[in-house]
Amino acid sequence: MITFIALSLALAASQETGAVTGRVVFDGPPKEPTQVKFPGAEGVVVEDLLVAKDGGLANAMVTVEGTGKTDWKSEGAVISFRDWQVRPRVVFVSPGAPLRVQNESDRRESAHAIPFVNKERNVGLPPGGSAEMTFEKPERIKLKCG
Repeated sequence: MITFIALSLALAASQETGAVTGRVVFDGPPKEPTQVKFPGAEGVVVEDLLVAKDGGLANAMVTVEGTGKTDWKSEGAVISFRDWQVRPRVVFVSPGAPLRVQNESDRRESAHAIPFVNKERNVGLPPGGSAEMTFEKPERIKLKCG
């Protein structure tokens, strides 16, 4: 499976609060969808770049840096393997909060977290199984199958 997800450990807002709003637009023609190349996944398209007809980009992640330390804490997040995809595509989790990875497919999956700063993890998930991961330092982390 060639499904990727960006997992973020966010530092969120500073002591002074505010809002960041906007729209992320893809400029140029989007690439052709990639087919999943595994037996049983015929016709399944990898959803790694979702561009609307008006150019709007789905699952975009915007981070704000240089805001200083924050007390923001998330309750954690849940990511599911289902139908040869990982959903949701992007989650924000504060350092130390749990990330629950669950397998809703009828086959064994492997959740492989690939960080640059935190410890790398690769957890096997039987059908219906789940595992919990935590990361201590803020960064963007890829999560893929395998």
